[in-house]
Formats: sequence, structure tokens, C-alpha cells
Amino acid sequence: MPEPMRRLARVALLAACIMGPAAAAAGAGVSGAYLAAIVAERRNDVAAAARYFAAAVRADPARGDLRYKAMLFQLAAGDAAAALREAGALADAGAGGGEAALILAAEEIRAGAFTDALARLESAEPPVSPALVALVGGWAASVDDPAQADLMFDRLAGSGGLADLALWHKAMARAVAGDPETAAALLADREPGLIAAIPRALRATAELLAATGRQGRALALLDAAIAQGEEDPALAGLRARIASGEPVRFALIPNATLGVAEAFFHAAVIAGRGEQQQLAALVYARLALHLDPAHDYARIEAARELLQLDQQELAIDLLAGLAPDSPLSLRGQVMRADALMALGRSDEAIEILARLQAAHPESLLAATALAQALHREERWAEAAEAYGRAIAILDGRIERRHWPLFYRRGIAHERAGRWELAEADFRRALELEPDQPDVLNYLGYSLVEMGMKLEEAEAMIRRAVELAPDNGFITDSLAWVLYRLGRFEEAVAPMERAVALEPNDPILNDHLGDILWMVGRRMEARFQWKRALSLGPEEKEIPRIRRKLEVGLDRVLEEERARRDRAGDGG
Repeated sequence: MPEPMRRLARVALLAACIMGPAAAAAGAGVSGAYLAAIVAERRNDVAAAARYFAAAVRADPARGDLRYKAMLFQLAAGDAAAALREAGALADAGAGGGEAALILAAEEIRAGAFTDALARLESAEPPVSPALVALVGGWAASVDDPAQADLMFDRLAGSGGLADLALWHKAMARAVAGDPETAAALLADREPGLIAAIPRALRATAELLAATGRQGRALALLDAAIAQGEEDPALAGLRARIASGEPVRFALIPNATLGVAEAFFHAAVIAGRGEQQQLAALVYARLALHLDPAHDYARIEAARELLQLDQQELAIDLLAGLAPDSPLSLRGQVMRADALMALGRSDEAIEILARLQAAHPESLLAATALAQALHREERWAEAAEAYGRAIAILDGRIERRHWPLFYRRGIAHERAGRWELAEADFRRALELEPDQPDVLNYLGYSLVEMGMKLEEAEAMIRRAVELAPDNGFITDSLAWVLYRLGRFEEAVAPMERAVALEPNDPILNDHLGDILWMVGRRMEARFQWKRALSLGPEEKEIPRIRRKLEVGLDRVLEEERARRDRAGDGG
């Protein structure tokens, strides 16, 4: 993940989440629609929640809490007209607060009533998030009073982590108002910071710089993003135009209405990187699309949030709105395939991804998406080949951040029974990222399972435990290598800690049973094996666990040795 995106992930949600308090607990006489709405809300079923809350409002129009929920879920589901009606009814009743005001202000901005929108935002009770007032209100003010707009953006610039965002919007508003030189000067000598994590914002910055004669700076910004792995065709296309000397004009944000759409889009991006803020991010992205239906980045962001909420069908419908010639069409097709995979339509998804990879043979995104889909379906040989194509695309440009490609190809090779190739990939991943605990654990555990290089394996796994002490599966690996080395007493403590960290994993409970058996704690061992069975182990593991419960681990190990001996003799 590029450093700017890591910074973005740490930025707080724009001062206040759009979500309000949960609806009041159901009381006597609450309609079936209300109960159905609550169930849909808890399941993140956005469309059903919108439908049932609307039905509940019709059954009990005086309930403002129901109308509030209906408004939010209708907007999240893409029905802006219905959400506006509910927002208007809430405002007329003196309710709805900042959320209703924000939705109504967006519609006023769409209609060109910027002064009305600004007044509504500033007078809302409870208030709109100060950050959103600064961004949306700044753009609304910029139409008639650029100085007032500057003051509003500057107010946000003093809020720490959002300073880069505030300065960017201030510059864009200046450019839209007809002062591109001042706008470019605001951005020319500053590192993009937060903006570097948002490709569309970086594109607008580079476009503005190139349009004002700062082609070198524009190229430097684009080159830095591309070097960090940003695979956005629009950035690559803009870079090619600037490098060729083609005149570039600032056109991505043509007016203040679309500037507000950009503000909502940025709010969606930031909210979407926060914990449990998918619905808020979805609402912001829908507002951006309401103002700018051609905003493909907002469309992608909304679809991303829908996928996070397990609303695959809605995401697929939304992604269908991407034009085939959109720079984001490839990304949208990959997301559509992800949605199909989640719906269990894996063959259809893999067919889509295979076509994409064939049509875009130089796209790392297409190659890795196909490899990951094959990996998920445990089509190991095909997955290894697909990861190989992704690695080949890099063509000698392998960097530290590419270690996951080798790690995942190593897993695919190992599962396909190609240990030499797998080990080479794991070791290559460790050359790129020497202290990667997952790779250290996987390689070490694999060596233990094969009875190879046990001392090295133990050292690898101990290092992995140091790096990830709260990872139960890695701690299990340490216990298991000690078990395989016959150091049963040493294995007890890490195995008990592993189960404490991952109490519901059948494999770990099974392992604890084996270790307890070997140190003479037979009753506890049987308890762990029974628990492992209750946790739903893989079908192939069930007979062995049951056999251990019947005759004990010693007898099972003897039987397994006998079978191996017979196999070795050709019997």
C-alpha cells in the first residue's frame, strides 16, 4: 500500500459520521414493516432496509426516527428522489438535523441555488459536520464570494490531517472561478500528502499544473504515483500527453456544482477507510453521483462500499453504469468479478477475468485479479501460472512491495505439489521482505510438515512469533514444530496460547489435544479433540479425530506408521 494511502487510512472521518443514533427499540404495536426494516439494517441489506423503512413511515408518518432511517437507506440504495422527499418532510417538521440539511443542500446546489444551500448548511440543527460545511460550503460560496470561500477552506486547513484536502479544494475553487495561476501556485511547491492517495485528485492537480506551464512538476507528481504502483489509466494517459508536449487544459472540474461532487467523493473515500463507516461512505458517494452521474470514481467507491456490506447485486447494478471506454472500466470489471465470486458464480467470474487478462496483457491488475480468483477456487496449477504472468509483467521492475506475488505463487506451487518451486518463491518473497511473518510462518510450517530443515524452520517460526505475537496461527506453528521435534513439554505453553488467541479454530484445538496427550494429560486431550469436532473441521480430518477419541493418539500413530511401511514395501 502506498504511503499516502496509509496516511489516508489514519485520517479521522470528516469530523462526524453521517449516521445518526439507532432507531428506538421496538415497542408494542410496531408494524411488521418496522421489524423487517430492523432485520434488514442489521444484515446490511440496503435495498430491503430502504423499502421496509419507507413502508414503516407510511404506516406511522409521525415517527421521525423511521423517516430518518428511510432517508438514509433510500439514498444508500440509489433512490435520491425518495431520499429528498423524506429529507424535505423532516426539515418541514424541524427534524432530520444535519443529514437532512446536507441532502437538501446538495439538491439546491444541483439546481444552482448556492446561497440557499450555504444558508441551510450553516443553520442546520443539529449541525452538519464542520468539515463538510467547510468543503461543501466553500464551493457554494465560491460562486459569488471567492474570499468567503477561501475563509471556509482555511477553517478546515487548521484541522490537522485534513489540511492537504482543504488546500486542494481551495485551489480547485480558485481555478474554477477563473484564477488558475493563483490556484496552481497554491499547490506547486507542496507535496501532495493526502491527495496522492486519491488518483482523481492527483490527476486534477497535474492537469492544473500543466495548464499553467508547470509541466515538470506535473510529470514529477504523476511519476511518483505510478512508481508507487498506482495503475490508473487516466494518470498514465495524462502523463503521456504532458510528456509529448500536447497542450493540456484544466477541465476535470468545470464548475462549482461538480466541485461539490468532488467534496462528497472525498468524504466517501475517507469515511470508507474508517472502521464500520461503510454506510456513511456509501451515502457520500451517492450524493457525489447525484450531482455528477458521470463521476466514475464515485461510482467505483460506492460499489466498493456495497461489496464491503455484502450487497453484491446492488454493486453489480451500479458498476453497469460505467461506460466501456471509461478509464475505470477495467477496475469495474474486476470488481464485478469479485461480486460474482462472492455470489458463488465463480466460473462466470473467472471467465470475465480471463477475458480481461487476454485483452489487457500488460495490466498487473487484470493478471493479479485472475490469479487471486483461481487461488480462491483452489485451482492451484492455474493460479501459479497466472501469478507467473503477473510477475512477468513487472519485467525486471520487482520491488519490495511485490513480495505478495511470490508468496501467493509459492502457496499455489506448494498446494500443487511442486515443493522446489514453492520454496524458491517463499525465499524470494523473504529476500524482498525479510521480516514478513506470514511468509516466515508458511515456509517454516511447510518445512516442519515435510520433516525438512527443522532447525531453520524453528528459527523462522520463532521470528514470525516475535513479529506477530497475537497471531494464533503463527503461535500454533511454533508449538507444532516443537511437537514434531519431540519437545512436547515445551510445546504446551505456545499451543495453549494459540488456542486462547483463536479459540474456535478446529485445527488448533486438535493440535492442542495431540500435545496434551503426549505429555500425559489424556482427559484434557480428549476434551480438545471433542471440541475440535464440534467446530466443524474439514471432512478429511474428521475420521482421524474420531479414531483418536476411540483408541488414543499412540495407537493412531502406530497405525499410520504401519500403513506407510506397507506402502513403502509396495503393499
